[in-house]
Amino acid sequence: MEGLGHPDVKGFPSSIKVLPFLELERLGHSADPDLTGEVPGPDDLAIIMYTSGSTGVPKGVMITHKNIITTANGFATVSAGLMNTELFMAFLPLAHVFELAVENFFLAMGIPIGYSSPQTMTDKSTAVKSGCQGDASLLKPTIIMSVPLVLDRIRKSVLEIVERKGDFAKAFFKFVIKYKLWWMSKGFRTPLLDRIVFKSVRQLIGGRLKFVASGGAPLSPDTHDFIRVCLSVTTFQGYGLTETTAGATTMACRLSLFLIILIVRSSVQIMMHT
Repeated sequence: MEGLGHPDVKGFPSSIKVLPFLELERLGHSADPDLTGEVPGPDDLAIIMYTSGSTGVPKGVMITHKNIITTANGFATVSAGLMNTELFMAFLPLAHVFELAVENFFLAMGIPIGYSSPQTMTDKSTAVKSGCQGDASLLKPTIIMSVPLVLDRIRKSVLEIVERKGDFAKAFFKFVIKYKLWWMSKGFRTPLLDRIVFKSVRQLIGGRLKFVASGGAPLSPDTHDFIRVCLSVTTFQGYGLTETTAGATTMACRLSLFLIILIVRSSVQIMMHT
């Protein structure tokens, strides 16, 4: 990309030529219009997705177009309630298959995607200047896909704010969390508590959040309960592999009563074609 400096090409092979982006665009406009390439088929390779190596030696998984579309289709089947008024805040790396599948799904659904990072997500994030707003405050997302580490950070941020208010506030906050959890276990809501106590906590993530999905590693029960209580959101965890294009199984929740059957079905289809 054009800039004030020049790109460092030390170590590049002599066969590599570095072009400014404007030059690349000029070459594209002047290219033969008949050179449109080939339309990929379902079984053609879409991407080689490398695993993180958390369960063994990292390896490249060959994922076809059908693998990705099948996973996105599994998500679409159970998301009839989602509308284009929703907003997905993306902050996980596309170098992981979970985020790749999710973003393809939201693009296909016509749901806007706002891009963030774990360091700029909230007003209290490490890369946000004091007094400035984080990405969640600006985007006001309704859906996020996360990993346990990020949800643990959100929990830590909330608890740090409460602790600064003194021992009474800390004890009271702990009590209302247990109180709300008890009523939720009975199938009831706590609208008064949500408005008086938890509304300010919801504002940390923009105030409109509805659904939080977590994957990549086990989410601790304490953080799971904390997030769904304090943010008043549907929170569920999923499990999958790079080899199954992320989708494999998920816990039951009111958003996804059919998700277990449908994603397992899509995973079987994926494995049959890999």
